Amino acid sequence: MKSRKETLAERDDGDGADRDLVRMALAGGSDALDTLVRRHQGFIYGIAVRMLWDPRDAEDVTQEVLIRIVTGLSSFRGDSAFRTWAYRVAVNHVLNCRRSLAEAVAADPKLLGGKKTSDPADLDVADEAATDAEKRLLAEETRIACLSGMLLCLDRAQRLTFILGEIFEVGDVLGGEILGITRENYRQRLARARQQLYGFMGGKCGLADPANPCRCARKTRGFIRAGIVDPRNLRFIGSRVAQIERSAEERSHALERVICAGYAHLFRDQDRREPPDLVAGLRTLLSDQRFRGALDLDGEVSVPTSHHPREQRGRSMATVEDYTSGRLHAEAKALLSLLKDSEESLAGSPVGKAILEKVEGFDPVLLEPEEAARVIFASTRCAVAERMCLGIYPHAEFSESILLDDLADALVAAGKARSTTKEEAVATLEKYKRSPKVLSKVSGKPGELCCTLPEVCIYWNMERRGLPCIRRNSSDEDVRRGE
Repeated sequence: MKSRKETLAERDDGDGADRDLVRMALAGGSDALDTLVRRHQGFIYGIAVRMLWDPRDAEDVTQEVLIRIVTGLSSFRGDSAFRTWAYRVAVNHVLNCRRSLAEAVAADPKLLGGKKTSDPADLDVADEAATDAEKRLLAEETRIACLSGMLLCLDRAQRLTFILGEIFEVGDVLGGEILGITRENYRQRLARARQQLYGFMGGKCGLADPANPCRCARKTRGFIRAGIVDPRNLRFIGSRVAQIERSAEERSHALERVICAGYAHLFRDQDRREPPDLVAGLRTLLSDQRFRGALDLDGEVSVPTSHHPREQRGRSMATVEDYTSGRLHAEAKALLSLLKDSEESLAGSPVGKAILEKVEGFDPVLLEPEEAARVIFASTRCAVAERMCLGIYPHAEFSESILLDDLADALVAAGKARSTTKEEAVATLEKYKRSPKVLSKVSGKPGELCCTLPEVCIYWNMERRGLPCIRRNSSDEDVRRGE
């Protein structure tokens, strides 16, 4: 692990990078400004939190310093390293900010182990009802609060010198530059700060000398009464508590997995029964004429009327009558049932080929939203209806289909759709931005523009079963009204 001295040296070596970032930031580069701030905000906050004691006050002061640096960036002339200039702005601001409440509280010697108190409660632990873990956390909060408070016993100039020289290990050259004093003055001020602080601790603090009477656990209750430690709002070890909570949650999940694995083993340990042979039943189902007719496995479908043109250039063609007669709904339900019941690929199988032939007449094509809008404006009439799949999956997320021309007229007349303007139809597309738009031909021309739901759509279920049926390369013909 790198020491603080090495870290500061690296910062010094990085002055060229700082200057480049300053140059780019002044030219309007926001990313460069962000990088520059992040390079130095940690050091500035470290100074502020040790000078002011309260982490929340330190955050506010750090933000104020960073604002001064950012807004005064144009005043950096490059006479010194940028780091030196920025830290000088920081220490001047910290030295001159108003006296904090923590500095006033630190003047009470009995709270920081000075004079002996006559109140026996000051020598009691925080809460006898608290768990050992809670007591240890409160004692740790007290320890950090007390050590930080001891720094406040120094005047601001000595405190800042001690923080730079003893905690951040800043040498006399850089320290003198930051504080605007000579190297000799920096060393003398640091020596006086050490002597005063360490002399105080050596006679009082149990951490410095086990023979001393003051103990963090014994000061906790007094710190709580004085408002220095708040059990409900820990200032100094909040991150440690969060870490403990995360660790506890992870261990809880691990224990839950072990317990669940034990229960699951009870079921897995049973004799595994052999599955029944379903081949014969499947053959019977496929030979059933009603099932075959619903899927059009033989290439012929009986219709309620004698006149039903189904052939176009030698292949089946979806018609308006398929929609109005209810045939399409029944066939779609059967197709989806078959697709949902199979997990493996149907590519190349007789059933797969029959299903592909079944939807071939619809010639589905995937459109971009702009292409779909052009299809709508190229039509003569529009209507909107609930997607057919909703009748099969009533709990599916709501979606709609846009019907065009003859199909729109027929379903409006049948009470299954409502007429709409082209503008309203395009607005319907916008309602389902995340849904793929698939155009199907009906009676040989664009008829249904569907905002599909892939999990319940026949086309997408076919794709998942290895039966590609949706064209991705739309042509001008797809976005023109078919004649």
